[in-house]
Amino acid sequence: MTSVDKIRAKAVKEICGFGSVAMIDYLERSGVFIPQIRRRKRRGVPRLYTFRDVLILKTIATLLENGASVAAIKDALEKLQAYRWKADPAVLEHSPGAIRHLVFSGGNFYFPRSRDELVDLTFDGQLTFAFVLDLDRLHTVVQSEWGQERIRLLG
Repeated sequence: MTSVDKIRAKAVKEICGFGSVAMIDYLERSGVFIPQIRRRKRRGVPRLYTFRDVLILKTIATLLENGASVAAIKDALEKLQAYRWKADPAVLEHSPGAIRHLVFSGGNFYFPRSRDELVDLTFDGQLTFAFVLDLDRLHTVVQSEWGQERIRLLG
């Protein structure tokens, strides 16, 4: 990873919508956010962040804006990290496939581990539902069959 693959804290603050770089410092100090590349703090040396770091910080900012507590975010992100997911400008995935959603509802965090599993990140990563219905896929199937039936009836 070259320095071109990283950006400075001030740019991260802007992308994530934080009021100041101090918010990023707070998230690091409190252990809510752990950068991918950790270095000793030294005066005059800029802190650099990877694409994945910025994605995590943007996620944290969005969750905070929507009422999630810092403690809940910290716990959920720790459990999410166990899934060894990868993020760069070209891809967002983990071993079963693409990551599409992180669900926050009623103070709980859920992570769709696959098409058929939804994991509750709030309660020790336990399996919450045995399956998740992919309504988009069902819509496509019904749309296709609906069209075929209409053609049959008109023909």
